[in-house]
Order: sequence, then C-alpha cells, then structure tokens
Amino acid sequence: MKKLLAILSSFIICLSMVACSSSDESKSQDNAFIKDIKKSFEARSNYLDDVESGKVTSSENEYLKEAVKKEKEIIEKYNDAEFDSPELAKLSKDYINALNTQEESLKYYSSDYTKFDKLWTEGYDQRSTILTTLIDKFGLVISDDAIEELKTNAQVVAEKNDTKEKVDKMLKNIKFKKVKDEYGWKYYEAVVENTTGLDLEYFYLDVKLIDSDDVIIESIPSPVDGTWANGKKVKLTFSTDKKFKKLEWTADYSIKE
Repeated sequence: MKKLLAILSSFIICLSMVACSSSDESKSQDNAFIKDIKKSFEARSNYLDDVESGKVTSSENEYLKEAVKKEKEIIEKYNDAEFDSPELAKLSKDYINALNTQEESLKYYSSDYTKFDKLWTEGYDQRSTILTTLIDKFGLVISDDAIEELKTNAQVVAEKNDTKEKVDKMLKNIKFKKVKDEYGWKYYEAVVENTTGLDLEYFYLDVKLIDSDDVIIESIPSPVDGTWANGKKVKLTFSTDKKFKKLEWTADYSIKE
C-alpha cells in the first residue's frame, strides 16, 4: 500500500512539474513576443527612416515590400505559438494577418492602385490598433513619436468603426414596401429615420436584387438628396421590371464635420 501511495505521489509530482513547466514556457513566450514585436516594429521603422533619408533608394512598392518583410521575418514564428494570455495569442495572430494584408496589397500596386491603397490602409489600421493595445495593456515600449502616431490613428479607426456600427444598425431596420405595380414595373419605397446620432452629409444606398439562385440580377441606387440630419426621416425609393426573390443593400456615406 505504501509503495502504491509512493508511486501515485511521484506521478502527481511529475504532472505538477509538467504543468508548471508548460505554464512557465507560455509566460516566457508572452514575454518573448513583446520583445520581438518591439524589435520587428523598430526594424521596420529604422528601415523606413533610411528610405526617407535617402540612405536606401528604391521604388515605393519595393521598399514597402521590404518594410513588411522586416517585421514578418521576426514575428511570423508566433502565428501558431502557445501563449499564457489568450488575448495576447489573438493579438499576435491578428497582427501577423495585418502584415499579410499589407503584403497582399502590394500585388495590386501597379495594376489597381485603389485596391492597393484600400488593403494597405486596412493593414495599417489593424496594426495601429493592435500596437496601441500592446502598449496600454502588455507593456510594449516604443518611441514617443511612434506612440502618438499610432494612438491618433487607432482613435480614428475606433471612431470610424463606431460610426459603421451605428449606420449598420440603421440599415437593418430598413423595410422596403411595394407601393405600385403597373406596366410590368414595380415601385418600392421605405421611410427611414436617421438614428445614428450623426448628420450624414452624403448617403447612398445600393439596393441589390437577388434571384432564387442567389445571383445579383440588378443593382439600383437609392440616394438621399442633400444632408441627412440626425433624427430626420427620408423616403428611399427604387423601381424595377425584374423578378427577384430578395433584397440586400449596402451604403456609402460621409459624416458632416
């Protein structure tokens, strides 16, 4: 019996040692990532400083590609790493994905500059938001100038996302009703209140008609004429001679300053 208890005790001690070892390794991984994200960010920043000073000369798409590469080669190893902090694990993956987005954008630099700019900006917005979180919550230390730039952009991103949430909520409440049917044409309208808390200087609804095969058969604009003040109602309309199964819509808009 004593021998059995001794074996069990040894087994429990071994499990505890393994668990402690695993926990220590995860915490060490957390610390290593913070050190490496600092190193990768500074490698990119220093390289771009050399570009700006003329020490490095190359075309914009080439030096941007190299800038992304300098970060990725340091931190992409953390993509499948185990962290003690689940939040840090997600942030590391999201940051690497943001770098991948910027890398992907460069494929369109020459052929579709608008798409390049959109993807590049998305990557930068994600990076600035994540780096700000790492600074505020996980002790990342970088230069004061860099912190100010990142936090300013992260605030802009937060405001943009907040506005998008408010507009998306309003869009979900839109209900088009058929008000007339003549000569093969059907007329639809929806009365919508601006519930965003913001004055919309420009608002354009793109209504998509979708058939039973889930194919978009027509896209119809339904704009608001002039500024759409908060709390005011407008009537959105469209007409079509097409047969469709359902409607979907997206909006393009700008906020009045």
